[in-house]
Amino acid sequence: MASDDMHGSSPHPVSDLPGQSDSQKASVCKAFPFRGFIDGIECRAISMEQLQRFVVFAASNCNTWALGDQPKLSASVLNFFHLNEFLLLPATEEQDCSAVELVSDKEQSSPVFVSHWWGELLRDFTDCLGCYRRAKELKKDSFMWICAFAERQHSLQRRLSVDVESGFMRPLTRADHILLMLSGETEPLCGLGQFFSRAWCLFEVSKAIELKKVIDYAAMTANGPSVLVESILDQVGQMEKKTPRSQARSTRLRETTFPIEVLASGLQLDIQAAQTSREADHERILKSIAGHPPDYVLEPGDTRHFQEEFRKFNARLRAELALSAWFQAVQSQMDSKPLARALIGDETRTSLMKNFAHCSGFEDRNLAILAASLPSHLRHLELSFWMCTGIGSPGLRAFSKILPALKQLETLTLDFQMCTRIGQTGVDALGLCLPATIVSLILNFERSHIRNVQILAKGIANLKNLRVLGLDFGGIDNIDDRQVSAISECLPARLINLHLSLRGCPYFTTLGVHSLVLGLPPEMSMLSLNFSSCDRINYDAVKWLAHKLPRMLKVLRVDLSDTQVDDAAAMLLMQRLPSPLQGAKISLGNTRVSPSIQRACRKLETIRSLLVDGALRSQPTEKLTIARRIRRKSPAKRSGTTTIDTSEFSFASPTISSKAHFSRSLSGFGEASVGPSIRFLLSLTNGRKGSGKSCLSASMGSAGWGSQGERTLPPMRCQTSPVVRLMAMLRTSEGAAQEDFLTFLTEDKRGQDAEIDETLQIHQEDSWVIIDSFFQEKGLVFQQLGSFDQFIVYGMQRVVDAQTPIECTPQDQYHPEEKVDSKKTYVWKFGQLHFNKPTVDEVDGTALQLTPREARLRNLSYAAPVFVDIERKVYQVNDDGERTLTQEDNYSKVFLMRMPIMVRTEYCWLKDANDRQLTEFGECPLDQGGYFVINGSEKVLIALERMANNFVYAFAKKQPSKYAWVCEIRSALFEGSAGNSGFAVKLCTNMGSKSMCRGQLVCTCPYIRTEIPLVIMFRALGIVADRDILERIVFDMSDFAMLNACRLSIEDAAPISTQEMALDYIAKRGPTMGATRDVRIQYARELLQKELLPHIGRTRNIEGRKAYFIGYMTNRLLLGFLGRNPEDDRDHFGKKRIDLAGALVSASFTGLWRKSVKDLRKLLQRQLDKGKIPDIVECVKQASCLSQGMKYQFATGNWGQDKQGKPVRTGISQGLNRLTFMATLSHLRRMITPLARSGKLVKPRQLHNTHWGLVCPAETPEGQAVGLVKNISLMCWITLGSAQTIIEDFLDEWGVLDLMECTPDHIKTYSKGSNCMVLVEVFPLCFAAALIVAVWLIACWMFWHERCLFRLPGPSKALQEHRKKDLGSLFLAKQLEVDDPAPCCVCLMEFESSDVVFLNGIWVGMHKNPAELRNTLQSLRRRKDVDSEVSIQQDLKNNEIRISSDCGRCSRPLYIVDYEQQKVLINRTHVDKVKSGEWEWGTLMREGLIEYLDAEEEECSMIAMFIHDLVKTRAYCKTYTHAEIHPAMIFGICASIIPFPDHNMSPRNVFQSAMGKQAIGVFGTNFYSRMDTFACVMCYPMKPFVGTRSMNYLRFREMPAGVNTIVMIMCYTGYNQEDSLMLSQSAVDRGFMRAVSYRCYAAEEKWEGKKPVDEFGRPQELRTLGIKNGDYSKLDADGLAEPATRILGDDVLIGRTSVLPPDMIRDDVGPKKFDRKDSSVLCRTAESGIVDQVMVSLNKDGYKFTKVRLRTLKIPEVGDKFASRHGQKGTLGIMYRQEDLPFTHFGITPDIIMNPHAIPSRMTIGHLVEQLTGKVGALVGCQGDATPFTRVTVKDISSRLHDMGFQRFGNEKVWNGHTGRPLTNKIFVGPVYYQRLKHMVSDKVQSRSRGPVQTLVRQPTEGRAKEGGLRFGEMERDCIISHGAAKFLKERLFDVSDAHRVHVCDKCGLFAIARLSKDTYECKICKDAARVSQICLPYACKLMIQELMTMNILPRLTLVVQ
Repeated sequence: MASDDMHGSSPHPVSDLPGQSDSQKASVCKAFPFRGFIDGIECRAISMEQLQRFVVFAASNCNTWALGDQPKLSASVLNFFHLNEFLLLPATEEQDCSAVELVSDKEQSSPVFVSHWWGELLRDFTDCLGCYRRAKELKKDSFMWICAFAERQHSLQRRLSVDVESGFMRPLTRADHILLMLSGETEPLCGLGQFFSRAWCLFEVSKAIELKKVIDYAAMTANGPSVLVESILDQVGQMEKKTPRSQARSTRLRETTFPIEVLASGLQLDIQAAQTSREADHERILKSIAGHPPDYVLEPGDTRHFQEEFRKFNARLRAELALSAWFQAVQSQMDSKPLARALIGDETRTSLMKNFAHCSGFEDRNLAILAASLPSHLRHLELSFWMCTGIGSPGLRAFSKILPALKQLETLTLDFQMCTRIGQTGVDALGLCLPATIVSLILNFERSHIRNVQILAKGIANLKNLRVLGLDFGGIDNIDDRQVSAISECLPARLINLHLSLRGCPYFTTLGVHSLVLGLPPEMSMLSLNFSSCDRINYDAVKWLAHKLPRMLKVLRVDLSDTQVDDAAAMLLMQRLPSPLQGAKISLGNTRVSPSIQRACRKLETIRSLLVDGALRSQPTEKLTIARRIRRKSPAKRSGTTTIDTSEFSFASPTISSKAHFSRSLSGFGEASVGPSIRFLLSLTNGRKGSGKSCLSASMGSAGWGSQGERTLPPMRCQTSPVVRLMAMLRTSEGAAQEDFLTFLTEDKRGQDAEIDETLQIHQEDSWVIIDSFFQEKGLVFQQLGSFDQFIVYGMQRVVDAQTPIECTPQDQYHPEEKVDSKKTYVWKFGQLHFNKPTVDEVDGTALQLTPREARLRNLSYAAPVFVDIERKVYQVNDDGERTLTQEDNYSKVFLMRMPIMVRTEYCWLKDANDRQLTEFGECPLDQGGYFVINGSEKVLIALERMANNFVYAFAKKQPSKYAWVCEIRSALFEGSAGNSGFAVKLCTNMGSKSMCRGQLVCTCPYIRTEIPLVIMFRALGIVADRDILERIVFDMSDFAMLNACRLSIEDAAPISTQEMALDYIAKRGPTMGATRDVRIQYARELLQKELLPHIGRTRNIEGRKAYFIGYMTNRLLLGFLGRNPEDDRDHFGKKRIDLAGALVSASFTGLWRKSVKDLRKLLQRQLDKGKIPDIVECVKQASCLSQGMKYQFATGNWGQDKQGKPVRTGISQGLNRLTFMATLSHLRRMITPLARSGKLVKPRQLHNTHWGLVCPAETPEGQAVGLVKNISLMCWITLGSAQTIIEDFLDEWGVLDLMECTPDHIKTYSKGSNCMVLVEVFPLCFAAALIVAVWLIACWMFWHERCLFRLPGPSKALQEHRKKDLGSLFLAKQLEVDDPAPCCVCLMEFESSDVVFLNGIWVGMHKNPAELRNTLQSLRRRKDVDSEVSIQQDLKNNEIRISSDCGRCSRPLYIVDYEQQKVLINRTHVDKVKSGEWEWGTLMREGLIEYLDAEEEECSMIAMFIHDLVKTRAYCKTYTHAEIHPAMIFGICASIIPFPDHNMSPRNVFQSAMGKQAIGVFGTNFYSRMDTFACVMCYPMKPFVGTRSMNYLRFREMPAGVNTIVMIMCYTGYNQEDSLMLSQSAVDRGFMRAVSYRCYAAEEKWEGKKPVDEFGRPQELRTLGIKNGDYSKLDADGLAEPATRILGDDVLIGRTSVLPPDMIRDDVGPKKFDRKDSSVLCRTAESGIVDQVMVSLNKDGYKFTKVRLRTLKIPEVGDKFASRHGQKGTLGIMYRQEDLPFTHFGITPDIIMNPHAIPSRMTIGHLVEQLTGKVGALVGCQGDATPFTRVTVKDISSRLHDMGFQRFGNEKVWNGHTGRPLTNKIFVGPVYYQRLKHMVSDKVQSRSRGPVQTLVRQPTEGRAKEGGLRFGEMERDCIISHGAAKFLKERLFDVSDAHRVHVCDKCGLFAIARLSKDTYECKICKDAARVSQICLPYACKLMIQELMTMNILPRLTLVVQ
């Protein structure tokens, strides 16, 4: 307790308290000798002794109400958590005893009021008072206020003449006594009021009472309402926000005091009495709160902000102290059932409402006990467990089991909000156990861990009497469209009230809204939907909701806050509200809806409520006008049309800037081209102000143009088409028409005379702020992280869900001892997957957290355990074949596998860790992850480039060939769950009439061995007639060239005339040997349905779509064959897809999963056949090959397996390059093309035009892999894929004519017909000529239905208006831009042809207005209504629109250019918001300022290279659609560190990109704590003087790899020839280019059971066999070298011995006995160093494991390799001391002297510019900017250098270091950033005099590591022969190689047997007649002779003795 010195003495001592006896005073003073301010911070001095004294004091002065059989509260029971909050809770006869009064019925002089606070168990008194947050306003003494409070209760009771016998609480149940306190009529006693501030007292009052009743009476006082309203709003509502306004008001309130009587009486008010107030009083109270006069009519919105606080305060009052006693009983293992019964109260009750919110001690056991105590006759049950974190699925399951026993339950309300332990099993149990008698069901599972609501939905569907349903799934990530669809299907038909909250569900989209509204019952009267914070809710979702609302709806509440809703959606929803609606509330906070429409929504809410109340007449005239206006805008009951005056609303959307723009973007659609909702929206937006009818109604109605009786014309563009406007003018008076017509001709060039050089909105430099935001949000390895996250979160579960259940029936094996029941069927189904974060299973069975650092050090795999739920069902099969379910079991969380986890992804421990946490984890804060850790090694999955699926490729075959042209496709499902299914249409080469190849059309089919004639394939698909087949191929029957190409195919297929014959023809060529005809036909049907073009569909009746698609492929083939279309470019990057880590792991997991399920099925079947019931847990463990398979593939890189078990691809998984940080980043962003390195194809290796911005043009290796290994550019974004169904719904709504609704005539007429262009020149004669032109144009349209061009009098540049509308007509317009002396206007009237619409390679249908469809899709994408990854391409030549949403497409962000103004949409205001942190990259995307474009869509876009290109003379292009963010973003990681790469020759940039990964630098800030096998670190790296802007994102300045070096370019003594360099020896001595290399050696012990096999220790020579030839003296007793020990080559680093097997242990002659063998680890022969670090740990098997790191200093020496950043590489030739080097007049000597001959041929001008820029930077003291494609020129740099007094081009006078004389010529001097490469002499030097030899041929071994020799090959031999050095040649090839002595028989020439020790020689063939000679020959020769003899070839050595 703080002393009085700190807080001052109390003005009211304890002795001054009235009504207190001396004993009470003494008790208080004894308990607390020091009095001070009670606060959680300042009461830490309270001792346990003082606390015990207070407990005794409190218990002795109060009696508790007996709770059942439990004793009264005493000192032994009273605990710390009882002292938490001092609040007296009411108890009346009307309500059940829900409060425990610590005031007994007898009169007490000093009662103490204590209760628990939401069940928190507090450990000490500091926490007790700290949790009571609002107690900080208490002043002065400590517990004096408690005693005073008690005395005040007694005094108030005495003053009001309370009858003691009637109880203490009853007389205080009316609020009248509060009025006395508020009005101040009662006098305060002893000035106790200043103990409590006014705000604190009012807060206590608001907690304890219903505020509206208090205000009813408080309104009579003078300042009661204002004080109460300010206190409640500021103290309760805004106290947490801590705004300046609320803080100021709180300070003002705290300064004023309030009488204690308010608290004393307010805490005793009766809630029940307050809730029975009259309605009139209620309104009067609310008026008083809001400060309105009594005659004011309240609006519902006026009280909205009060209700939530009232609800919270009233809910808090339901807490009771009995819960605390119950907790204590449960914890002390007492019988808590009586307490539970006492908590419930009267067992005869029929309703129970309990609030256990914030009870962290409320656990599963408590819930089970409470459930067991529930009366069976309950009818209403309401329980709240908000924030009860101890409740989980076990408790919910126990509770659910009790529910069926509640036979009369009608109302069930359960609140499990924030109960994070609630899982899937608990919710499923609740769904299975819901009683059928329930009428009202309210469930709240917000923020719980639910993955599936299918079972809960089924349970709700069984509630036939359900009328009210409330479901809250807010914040649950797994609630997606599928889950909502299940909920909508379960809604009972008699449901009248539905509340559904999906707040913050990220995967709830428009499709989910569609499913939901379709399932709403038609008779529903009340609907509440909360979609707030659902990012994917957009206009389409609101459209579905508006059109499908139940027509009988009376009350509607929709919360669309924080969604993508815009103005159009809000208007649509308002206009579609049902007529019977009485109340509506639409929340649009934080959306793109303009303020005016938000105000309209609020008006709508208010006015509709007033209309219902009938109080409209009493409203002011202004409100009445608004009400009538809104009523007029509502849908009319009788008429079918709806009108709205859009002038009231302003369209403030980012992409819809004005009402006119909005109208224009939606215009031009007729009755057949749009859906019903779009037609309705058009009727709203295209109306003219002041007119009662839409201006589009004429074109969409039945009468067409004109009034009734006039000639009707087809629907055309109304507002933007010139012809429509011309016709409208022609129908008016002639004079007005002429004036309007002339205005029309000149209006499109307004503002053209303005100056072009106006100030730009943003500059090119501002783009770097945008680029900063991109990398801050995405990072550099985003493609790896996002792909793997998508696989883990969605893809893995999708593979498991696609698996069909395992179904096994026991088969009788006819073993007498094994009896099986063959009438049972067992079904196992895999369910939900569960993931944990990576753990390691230790030997003792514990699972510990595994971090990446620990996995690297201990050689473990960073993998997470994966569990799966398995459901088993047992069916009894009847005799008739029907199955009956007899048993059902659920196995939860069965261990499945250990999945390798990518570092920094979702399930990694490092996810979202800050720099401090990463450092604590032992990681580098700059490391961005993206790799795996397998067996301690870091592995990266290299992205794989492949041809795109579902793309049609048509190309000619190189002749001679069997086929002339081929059109092929790789068909695959969009999800990628199945493999590719190839299909090709081929045109045979015409080889003559007698040949089989005569120009027929054939096709291939999966699983069919031979080719099928194309016509037979059509007939098999149901297209039998020849004309029908030709119509699907040719489209235009007048195209005789194409018809003639098909003639031979039609004739050859004439014998196969029916579909059955065609199917049988196909099946006979498949694997149907011996099958009947019906079986063959059925096989062919299924083959064509499921395997032919599976991406189109696998459902029934899909053959028609496939026939159309095959016809389209054939048409493409014939167009190419006839020379009308060129070949498809198969190297086009838009036709490529990139398989990232997620796709690769998904493919691997899918294969392993299928194999595991196959093995599991066999194992289960085997167990059942033996009569055993399989244990599924053990069976899964035995059959699963997932863990080992994944680990093997990651470790070896052999990815996937074919049917023979061979790897499908190799080199996918590679060891991560950790030499430098740049090398690591580059490795993570690499991709490979799976082509043979030895292939001679040039095209796939070349840089393609479409690689711009997507692939780095410089970073590719040299040699065989050039062009096949690529790196993606810095801002290249690889798509992850988005849902296809959303786009399908959009296309259907926007009038895309479905393919199956099209006829061949449609395709002929609208798609593939010939384009006709009509050009008419009208010279300026009179206006009558214009009328003639207009009539003639309409006639043209009626004939051709095509695009028409005409010229009218006017300026010659009126074509710009058309360009604003349609890019598709540009190629027509350009043909008209000719030199014309007469002024003319080219106008384009568009009767646009339809385009074929493709979605992910699927022919969806046709659309009549492709340009409008494309523009609409683009605008939706820019508003994020459609995923930003979606690509929209319009192929003008082929009349096709191709939409792609699949994964693996490379795209890049670009600025969006305003097409009309030719300016980028982003401006400086946006840049400033990004710079300040207010906006992020995602905000720029959502605002429609930037969008992603892939290579396909780039082809139909016009992209400006620089922003300033948009404001030049505009002579080059005037139709830009996008602009580059910055051209420097085309480079990759390594090329981005090259300064001025645009000044170098291309190969030099390629060389530097490769050498930049070999430069020695700092690869990570945690290098000292890593134990990598090899690492090299630069001692003194520097950040460069000259760098690029891109280095900021690569963190090159934080972890550089080089040194700034003074370079002179000159010849000096001749030691720098041929790219050699000369270095300063003095600089090297000072540490220049000095590096440290680390080499790690590892070893481990092995045990077999309890017997050691390999064991660490120093080997003992007397016991150890095979002692190595090394130095063992540097080992400690534990067998490890001590740190800081110097190690030389072949020294022993790790001592280890192995136990010899018993058969090898033997006694030799002496007493020596070997029982161990040496297996020590030695240092490499060519290496030496110092022991840097020794690590000892345990491996995964629990055995001792060690790593020893050796440190070696690498000082530059002659032969080491250095390079600049421009590919200027060279080796060190010589080192001079500083005094021998040339010097300038400043005394500067170079660090490196470079030969000037290296510059001209290499043309590395960037090297010179860098040197010049670095010189300027060093003199100025700043860094030079060498970013490519900027406006910096050499002239600018030279001028800056010249201004400083130096020679303009960097040359200086230099003096010779040897002679001291000046050199004749000036030398180019300046700083250059040089790199030291990893190629060092010390690592490569190799020589030997003696050493090991090969066992077979006894020649020296090869290789430096094996102490081998240098190879003396054939070319070396020839060179020595040419010199005539025979003796030297013999020495090299024989004497020092494999010289060998043999004995040969002189007679037979064969090898003889020589016993040299006995001096005897013998020839087995010649016997005694032999004469033996000794000769020398190479051992290899002797070996060859002996091998020839084994093949029965007898070489004889003939010896000639001279």
